[in-house]
Amino acid sequence: MLTHCFLERELGLSAVRNRVFAEAERLDAEWVACLDDDVLPIESWLEAYAEAMRSKPHGRLFHGQIWYRFPSGYSLVMERGPDDLAQVIEKPVRFGGGNLLIHASLYRECGLRFDQRFDACGGEDTDFRRQATALGIKAVAVPTAVIQEAITGHRRTLKSGFHRKLNQGVASILMLKKYGTPLVVAVGLSIQLPRRFFKVCVTWLRVLLACLLRSKNRSETLRSAWAHSAQLMGNLLALCWYRGSYYARRGE
Repeated sequence: MLTHCFLERELGLSAVRNRVFAEAERLDAEWVACLDDDVLPIESWLEAYAEAMRSKPHGRLFHGQIWYRFPSGYSLVMERGPDDLAQVIEKPVRFGGGNLLIHASLYRECGLRFDQRFDACGGEDTDFRRQATALGIKAVAVPTAVIQEAITGHRRTLKSGFHRKLNQGVASILMLKKYGTPLVVAVGLSIQLPRRFFKVCVTWLRVLLACLLRSKNRSETLRSAWAHSAQLMGNLLALCWYRGSYYARRGE
């Protein structure tokens, strides 16, 4: 087996993944698999992708399932996922940059790259899929190609979860600005921001009601309220040119 290692010194997931494209092209690789460094594929992960390639011979972009595990208890803001692998496989497969299989033609002939403007807030994977869709390339979901990601330590805290959702709010505004005309952006924000503010108010009222009635799902209601609040705050900060801070350098 040939092993090729390269240290990318530029900060950001997009820089790393784009470097992978460059190195793969130099090595004349036909396929590139994108995995984050903090995930663990299940044993049949590669076989699932191989089967998908056989069943979809014209497929050029495949994405698998991400199974968030909470060995130390659930995160305070992140959605709770199933504890059973069979249930994970049955879930709708969300597109994520941490579990992709990409054909060389996408970055070689089509010239697709991850956009570095999303590095600080996330969303570079969603943007990549949007670029592919614009070229008529459909992403093929492979629910049995499962990777596991453990949410432990500081990632379980309210601060970390709130920050993650806030960055998602920032990313949505950056996406809107990238693909929308100034008029579309203005009209979209004039409609969406009031609706999101109203939704935040409603979710916090539900929290109050759930606490008064001692509802069994009050913890899930509280999680939803924090998540919606963080996303709205991210929207507002992005309008003030905030770009997020996933990959801020330590000590700066």
